[in-house]
Amino acid sequence: MPASKIFTIATTYSETDLRKLRYGQTADVGVIACYGHPLRRLRRFGHNDWRLDDAPIGAQIDAPVGVTVTVNNPQSGAADYLPSTKTYVVTAINEAGHESQASASDSGSNDLSLKTDTNTISWTAHADAVEYRIYEVRSGTYGYLGRSETTSFVDDNILADFSISPPTAFDPFDGDEYPSTVAFHEARLWAARTPKLPSAVYGSRIDDLFNFDKSRPAQATDSVAFGLRGQRVNAIQHLVSLGGALLALTNDALWSIRGGSSGYISPTSIESRNEGYRGANNARPEIIDDILFYATARGNSVRTSGYTFEKEGFRGSNLSVFAPHFFSGYEITHFAWCETPSGILWCRRNDGKLVALTWQAEQEVWGWTLCETDGLVESICSISENGVDSLYMTVQRQIDGQARRYVERLSQPLWIDENWTAQEDAVVMDAALTYRGTPTTTLSRLDHLEGMDVAVLADGLVKTGHSIVNGRLTPDLDAAYSTVSVGLPYVSYIRTLPVVVQGPAGTTKGRRMIVANAIVELMNTYGIEIGYGLDREIDQLYDAEFPTYSLAVVPPPLFTGTLDPKGFSNGDWEEALVTVLQRRPLPMVVLGVSPDIEVGG
Repeated sequence: MPASKIFTIATTYSETDLRKLRYGQTADVGVIACYGHPLRRLRRFGHNDWRLDDAPIGAQIDAPVGVTVTVNNPQSGAADYLPSTKTYVVTAINEAGHESQASASDSGSNDLSLKTDTNTISWTAHADAVEYRIYEVRSGTYGYLGRSETTSFVDDNILADFSISPPTAFDPFDGDEYPSTVAFHEARLWAARTPKLPSAVYGSRIDDLFNFDKSRPAQATDSVAFGLRGQRVNAIQHLVSLGGALLALTNDALWSIRGGSSGYISPTSIESRNEGYRGANNARPEIIDDILFYATARGNSVRTSGYTFEKEGFRGSNLSVFAPHFFSGYEITHFAWCETPSGILWCRRNDGKLVALTWQAEQEVWGWTLCETDGLVESICSISENGVDSLYMTVQRQIDGQARRYVERLSQPLWIDENWTAQEDAVVMDAALTYRGTPTTTLSRLDHLEGMDVAVLADGLVKTGHSIVNGRLTPDLDAAYSTVSVGLPYVSYIRTLPVVVQGPAGTTKGRRMIVANAIVELMNTYGIEIGYGLDREIDQLYDAEFPTYSLAVVPPPLFTGTLDPKGFSNGDWEEALVTVLQRRPLPMVVLGVSPDIEVGG
């Protein structure tokens, strides 16, 4: 394959606009909304052919021109000839079924009640039209007469259907009234939150995404416009299509919008319902299965909302309740859902740290993890590649006294990443690069970590005491290695919750306990440390003894199975907690910890 290249495209957005961007996508067309900017359309024509322009609001095909009426009245001299004037307009239909606005009108005077008298309406051929529709005009009201695939139509006293009329121009975003959020729902583009009408919602014509034209009387396919009527006027932060409804998340409430008896939303069939006063902040929500995840505008928490038949509406819960210390005083600014392989919702906090939610809906189990790095995570996104979802992020780091920004990809676990075939392929470090090739003792082109102390894994062996000087690993490696990863080290640890057991003498809560031993279930792991107790420092932990080779002699095989430390307790009576820690650039996957405790007074 050819080498990857960066593709850039000019935009009108500034850096301060980035958090305001809202977007929706259908196939190769994306729509971007931003406060103070017109709707933008991003189209993909090829891997290196992307085009960004203003969304073409209005009819996607021009009206026909050259409409003329020719009067055919061979009986004009008859005694019962009573002429009247009829006025006509014509619309054009393109291959996608989109209809133009009405053409300029023309009139003819004739008595069409006489069988041989007719009016012929003709027009100039339209290059993009596959058919035309002809309407009669009476006192400003339009009635449908028929269709034609040619450039003419004969009215021989056809009775017009005034329940069907041509579209008339309507641009809800004219005069800098640009919307701030968008979504796709029921074959319409939906937009909301204009400067003057922050709680208004607009839907395009069906299958005509940028056309908001209307008809009179209203047709089911016409554009839709309405406002949310709540106790307070609050700006709509997000529009989301979920559970057969269009959800509108405002600063203080969640609304569901559905069609009435027709089953789908139309100009004459709209039902909006308040689903609860738990508003959303600026972070773009994520949909996982049939559940909506969003960050609250107040209370610094992550909530869910999903449709329930018991309520016949949407019901949610607070997922932050079991880990409030991860959210108190912080704000969630970005979400990224990585479904495969582990089912993790990544949440970026405003302090530049990541909080990971492991979500297993079918088991009704979730858990939070705080992830820190030597720098600030600025934004995150999930990209599907090679059958898995990878987390990409922009990270700002202080390198050699300067702030630098990198795009980094979170490596996949050993059993997923195709590049991991053995321990030497593990990349358990940040901002890492990997060399694979002829055995060498020297590594260069590491300028992105200039001046940093780094972790090194060489052919599966942990090497310490290295830093980057002039883009080079310093000192050189002690021997020649063919697979070497170099990056920033970090520490990972797991600490169990206090053990509470109901026994004959009552609960163990509040009583002194001792951890006599702890059975640890591991997968693809090596080099961990184990300790116990709430107040025990990580420096007091000790290396776990694996039934494998010495860590310093040969690349040790990764361990999968049950690890029995056998009597690591020193007999201190304290709260029964177990800590498992990894400070080396080696994999650690903990499947379970089973402490063996003794209860005192």
